[in-house]
Amino acid sequence: PKSATLTVYVTASVATPVHLDVVPLVALSISAVAPTVPYLGTQSITATLSSVLTREYQQAPVQAVVYFDDGSDMEIPAAAVALASLSPSVGIAGSSIVALGSAVGPLLSAAWTSPSQCSNSTIASGVGLVYITLPYPTGASVTASSLRLAAAGDAAARVSAGALATSATLDVQLQYPGGTTQGMTNDPRTIYNTTLAGGLFSVQNMSGLLRVVPNAAGLTGVGRLVIQFTHVNVTAAINITITAARSVALAIHPLPTYLGSSAVLVATLQRLGATQTYQRGSISAQLVLSDNSRIDVSQDPLTAYSFVNTTTLSLVTDVVSVVSTNQVQRVAGGVFALVGLWAVVGGTVNSTVPYPVTVQNASVAIAAVQNVVFPTTLGGVNGSTARAGADVVFADGTIYTSSNVIGSGATPVVSGLVTFSSSNPAAASVDAVIGDVTLHANTEFPVTLTVSAVGSAASSSANFFCNLDPASGDVDLGSATGLQFPNSLVVGQQFTVEVRVNTGGLALGAVDLIVEYNATQLSVLSAVQGADWASGSFLATLNNPPGQVGFGGTPTPVTSSAARVAVITFQVLPGAASSAIPLTGIVNTLATNNQQQIGGAAPRAMLAGAGMAVVAGARRRRGLAADLAREQRSLDERLQRDRRAACSPAPCAVCSGTRQTGDVNGDCVFDINDVTYTQQFIVQRIFSPAIVTPFAYQMAAMDADGNGAISGLDPFYLLRVNFKLLRFITGLTVTAASPANQCVLSINVTALAKGDVPAPVSQTVIFFDLESSSSTFRSEILPLVPQVGSVAKATKGAGFNGVVWQAAGTDSGSYGVAASVGMAVLESVGLSIFQATTDALGVPGDVASVALVGGASAPVFGPLSLVFSVGAGNVTVSQTGGYNPWVWFNGSTPGCYLTTTTTSTTTSTTT
Repeated sequence: PKSATLTVYVTASVATPVHLDVVPLVALSISAVAPTVPYLGTQSITATLSSVLTREYQQAPVQAVVYFDDGSDMEIPAAAVALASLSPSVGIAGSSIVALGSAVGPLLSAAWTSPSQCSNSTIASGVGLVYITLPYPTGASVTASSLRLAAAGDAAARVSAGALATSATLDVQLQYPGGTTQGMTNDPRTIYNTTLAGGLFSVQNMSGLLRVVPNAAGLTGVGRLVIQFTHVNVTAAINITITAARSVALAIHPLPTYLGSSAVLVATLQRLGATQTYQRGSISAQLVLSDNSRIDVSQDPLTAYSFVNTTTLSLVTDVVSVVSTNQVQRVAGGVFALVGLWAVVGGTVNSTVPYPVTVQNASVAIAAVQNVVFPTTLGGVNGSTARAGADVVFADGTIYTSSNVIGSGATPVVSGLVTFSSSNPAAASVDAVIGDVTLHANTEFPVTLTVSAVGSAASSSANFFCNLDPASGDVDLGSATGLQFPNSLVVGQQFTVEVRVNTGGLALGAVDLIVEYNATQLSVLSAVQGADWASGSFLATLNNPPGQVGFGGTPTPVTSSAARVAVITFQVLPGAASSAIPLTGIVNTLATNNQQQIGGAAPRAMLAGAGMAVVAGARRRRGLAADLAREQRSLDERLQRDRRAACSPAPCAVCSGTRQTGDVNGDCVFDINDVTYTQQFIVQRIFSPAIVTPFAYQMAAMDADGNGAISGLDPFYLLRVNFKLLRFITGLTVTAASPANQCVLSINVTALAKGDVPAPVSQTVIFFDLESSSSTFRSEILPLVPQVGSVAKATKGAGFNGVVWQAAGTDSGSYGVAASVGMAVLESVGLSIFQATTDALGVPGDVASVALVGGASAPVFGPLSLVFSVGAGNVTVSQTGGYNPWVWFNGSTPGCYLTTTTTSTTTSTTT
């Protein structure tokens, strides 16, 4: 810390005041400051004190400083200084001066007095300079809170809406250069001159507020108020109108209202079209004032209506009446006659003449139906409704808009005016009376909704598309609005079909869907994940068989009423020329990633997704909907036959039937839920390595590739089996060569598709990789020629001794090889299995092959990469980090490779 010292000297000498300086403080200004200053730099700043007062009544505090004979000075507290004015232009307000007029000079006296306990004597005094420069006003202004007034008690001042004020407050300002103003409303120097008011109003002080008050003699007109001042020669003026109610102007306009109805006058009430409902009217009542302005009093509580005889003005009550404040309607069962509408406002102001209106025993015809109101797309789930409507134009020009014809209730607002019809009731039926349109199916062409007048040829129509939205657990195909699928395709054209799922409020984590199409009409080009498939495995199976696109996987969980999971691209084939193309679909599985099912029993047909794409030239006919309905019924029947009930609650110790291969979650069937179960198990094992499933069969099923370890490869293997891209390999048997089997080595497996269906031979290829580290193995295995199966690779490249045999398959799913081994020993042979699949057209897929090899221990064999011809393409099998065999076996027995031969002269042993 730093420190400093200060020396203070106290002496017995006395300092005597010699002068008291007093200065009014008006403003302090500082010269411009630079935005930045360099480190250790300097800047000069000038402070300027202003003592000039420039506005009337402006105040400025006074600073008093006393100077002593020893050269020192001291500021005196304001409470110790007594101020006195030396000019009438200078006022005193406490410790401040007040500008009352222009003046310059030593006009302020000040005295520093001692406290009362010190005899209250003057210690020092002085005179200060005062600068007051008041500009002359450039003008004056006057405003009033209202420029139109009515006397208290007049009807114009008593109505509930638009009533005139009975007085007005004033605001008077003097205006100075620079835009400043000074309020003068209550200043005693302000004069309110009503000489030019003509007795219409006066200015009165009411509770401290100056107000303009109308006269009480009933005078009306425009008067002028002039503002003057005693101290300056400027003036201002304002015109005030005093008005009063004089009469009531009446009219009846059409009811219900419509755009432009306020310009239409109603003189006759008749029946509407073929109904028994009569026209109505809306009263317009205008209070007419003396200045010809008007106030709408149609619904004012002060307004009273009645109907009178137009000649005698006697009251008439059996023709028409007023309801709901100002609505005119025929009296039920009343007579037909001419009557006059009369009105009185506030009990003092009447109509001048009655407004005539006639009720006739006749009808006004419907001239037109227009502006059909209906959405361009009728969407929603099956059974959703939307209300249609239309405007009705009558022969007299009046209009009933849609809301006043049909409305939103259970019955029409006016029954019997119009009827509704649909051009395609199978897709969208309509209630003929109320106009509610019910959605039943998608349509390939627009549906026409027609609104027809009852008792008239007038009608109008509108076209709309039917496009179902998916309900919970359902799937929609195509566009979500407008046409579901294109209806003007041409041969060779490609088009896309978006696939959307309603997840029912759950987080979708497992998807297995099939879209079906006519393979003679369309070819499928691709199926890729949709916009809402953020990440996660997605697989698609095309042409397996032709006419089906299978796709899905395990997406990052998504919750949506229309989750976009896939986009399929089709191309139109010549076989579809001038035809309609049905597109339907199957929901195999929709579930969360913890196997909570979304939707009903599966497999099930897509409802919202079923529809027709149309090739240009196809004839529009109602039978298309029937064709699609038959497709759906046939699909439903097929799926119900294929449906197998899963056991519940899973996992089950025993199944009612055979437990399917790949049943990981224990519900007795294999589906994509087993994939997500495996994924969840692997995640849980990261945090709890010792975790096991409730049953041992579940652990065995999770090791889908049979390498003895459960890893991320297993759920992907299961997923590919689910989508027909791989097969389950079971029942491996290796029968070593022995004298009992004529020294034939045989290797057999069973290949099963999803649901334990035997793998189709035409689409499944199984290879047996035989390898050994023994230097003699190659000389033993190479000469062998399988009697069952064939040699796929006689050499595998440098560093390898073995071969690859291709197994022969049967319709039962059995695949095997058999070969006479002769004298080959075939000890410690490593067996790995390569499998590949194709679609029904013989095309292998990108992920439709796999190598079944051993677990994660250090690889015995080096890196491998082999290309096989499979179907119409090639398949590459790679093990870039080397590999271990799936199993080890001995291929022969001593009875085959140890043989003793006896002759008459020698005995030899051959190994």
